[in-house]
Amino acid sequence: QWANIRPGDFAQPRHFSSIYYSGTMPDGSTWLPVGTSSPFSSAQNTPKSSTIGQDIYSNEYRLQGAADLNVNILPGLDFKSLASLYVNTTSGQSFANRNATADGSVSRGVYINSSNIDLLSENTLTYKKIFNKHTINVLAGFTAQRTNINRDQTTGLDYPSDNIRTLNNASAIDKAGTFGTRNQIGLVSYLGRINYEYNNKYLLSVSFRTDGSSYFGTGNKWGSFPSVSAGWIASQEKFLENVNWLSRLKFRASYGATGNNRISDFAFLDLLGTGNYAFGSGTGVSTSGQVTSTSNIANPSITWERTFQTNFGTDISILKNRISLSLDIYESKTERLLLQQSVQAIAGVPQYFNNIGSLKNRGIELELSTINITKKDFKWTTSLNFSRNRNEIMELGSEPFLLNQGERTEVYQSKVGDPLVQFFGFKTDGVWLSQADINDARTKGLTSSLSNVFIPGGLKLVDVNGDNVLDNKDRTVIGNPYPEFNYGMTNTINYKAFDFSFTIQGVKGGNVINGDANYNESRRYITAFSDNRWISPAFPGDGKTPYSTIGFNWMLTDYVVSDASYFALRELNLGYQLPNSVAKAIKLSSLRVYLAAQNLFFASAKNFKALNPEGRANTGAYSSALIDGYQRGSFPIQKTFVFGIDINF
Repeated sequence: QWANIRPGDFAQPRHFSSIYYSGTMPDGSTWLPVGTSSPFSSAQNTPKSSTIGQDIYSNEYRLQGAADLNVNILPGLDFKSLASLYVNTTSGQSFANRNATADGSVSRGVYINSSNIDLLSENTLTYKKIFNKHTINVLAGFTAQRTNINRDQTTGLDYPSDNIRTLNNASAIDKAGTFGTRNQIGLVSYLGRINYEYNNKYLLSVSFRTDGSSYFGTGNKWGSFPSVSAGWIASQEKFLENVNWLSRLKFRASYGATGNNRISDFAFLDLLGTGNYAFGSGTGVSTSGQVTSTSNIANPSITWERTFQTNFGTDISILKNRISLSLDIYESKTERLLLQQSVQAIAGVPQYFNNIGSLKNRGIELELSTINITKKDFKWTTSLNFSRNRNEIMELGSEPFLLNQGERTEVYQSKVGDPLVQFFGFKTDGVWLSQADINDARTKGLTSSLSNVFIPGGLKLVDVNGDNVLDNKDRTVIGNPYPEFNYGMTNTINYKAFDFSFTIQGVKGGNVINGDANYNESRRYITAFSDNRWISPAFPGDGKTPYSTIGFNWMLTDYVVSDASYFALRELNLGYQLPNSVAKAIKLSSLRVYLAAQNLFFASAKNFKALNPEGRANTGAYSSALIDGYQRGSFPIQKTFVFGIDINF
């Protein structure tokens, strides 16, 4: 069958598809060389041969420039104008040789040309006046930003030779891979701010801005966002002058609004796309043309999402600033959430952007800095941080809850009174160990209206509502992607000309849905996904790990929900400042050499089987704010080592 294989060719999975393996599985069955249980059943080429059979070229050019003008009009009155330009152009080609990815695959060339041009203009007037113990600073301004995005892609198929790669030699054009994009994004803002300070003790700031965005339609482009903040430096008061251990004490409070316009382009318009029209009787003919969008319905009434936040904070330093503490407590409410709302199937479109619902966030942020030791040639400082946030849906329009489905059938729930996103599915209690185990449960009255529930080696669903029927009423919350808290610490040590520092960072709590389970457990490539799995009643494994992907759909259960906690040594730095005499000898003002490393140590939760608990899918369905916490194929944590030289002339 493979007589044309020559020495030096890559061995491919299909070359072994006819091999039968000696011996039997522990349950007595034969391991067949077909189906998902065989690692040699793939028709695709090995990754290395696929990579070698493809070439990718890309030329990217970036230009960034800025110019500013400052004019002093009157004493204390200044005008400043800033103009900036950013240009990014890319020209690229990728070419896959014939049979590069699989037997029979034709050669394929993709040609891409794109350009992004961003223009920004900022213009402000500032006025500052100091009289007696009063300081006033006033700012008024206007900004405008425009981004032009152009992208063209053409895909050619079936070239006469792998060495002839010009588009005109392609036998056909792949319409699905050929398209052009033209887009313009604009933002115009008017803003103003007044800062007032009295005697370096009492602080007040009032600001206002209004923004117009091209993401919204006529009558809804503009949003207004006021804010006010106040501060009191209590340590400047006379009644605290003699408190020697107190270096600084400040109280802060603020209330203000911010906006969000991050949605798809032209969501307020009905869009056209390519499609086919059928004409004639019988089989007829199909003619391509323009059709209305099948992915989104226009909503001309959408406008800015607004968040109102209240913040109270304090800053305190004691013992001549050896210990400093900063504490912030906040609560915010986001109104007119920009979410994709589902519609009935009869509409022919799954969803559309709408301003629905409101969300409340509240939390605490804490930062502690200490100077532990300070001597002539030695200094050691520490910085600690801690944060915790909770969110709660206040309302979802007229709906008590929304259910959204990911690309692997997993379900996410958004419910009034609960966090914004929760995983919604079935709880499990190990696996069915044998048919006798199933018969015993049925004898006790357990039934099910679901498919593939009672299968030896499959997951055992929990009857959550206790009605002795396994059905959709037993679905419940099985996790959410939000951590209980985040924390970190940095230590810095200086000894003579040496400096050393390290940073640790971690997350406690929160969950992810591990989409890798379906791939790895069915292919059995990674022992973490297959060790101790159920094989037969005589070989039940740990009683928790099912056999391959048999039984009930894993993606609807807590079996694929993992703890996303982790602890990491993020950075480690060691540096040495060479003597000034050495630097001056080579005409430098200073010279420092250093070694740095990132992610030298990374520990994830015990039940986490994948590669990276920080990984999250964020494209396709997972770009929605109501679908979060899913991961699949995440890159492993990367260790980085750097040697560098800091030179100052």
